Amino acid sequence: MALAESCVMIGSEGGKILRCHPRKKNIKKLFAGSDSNIHWDKSAIDFFDNLPPCITSKLIKHVELWANSVSRQVVSAKDIFVSKPPLRYVFPAPTGVTEYEGHVGSMS
Repeated sequence: MALAESCVMIGSEGGKILRCHPRKKNIKKLFAGSDSNIHWDKSAIDFFDNLPPCITSKLIKHVELWANSVSRQVVSAKDIFVSKPPLRYVFPAPTGVTEYEGHVGSMS
């Protein structure tokens, strides 16, 4: 199996191997519905680029509401944390919780 430098290999206990190809999001689309009064710092854009799209839109709305309430014109990555978003927005689960069967004891 040939791998590019940008690939990530993921393995499981069951022996399944996945190849993941990271890709950049279209930043203009990300903030298309965004409030025009707020300027997003590069650090904030980089932070959003690492989140799944379904979480990104919710977090942008949360941070915009906070920024408008405190009259913030420029939002940085630090401001994202200062806005106190729900932890599930900042640290989303990498997989669904229903994908695995519960078990007790060893896996063998």
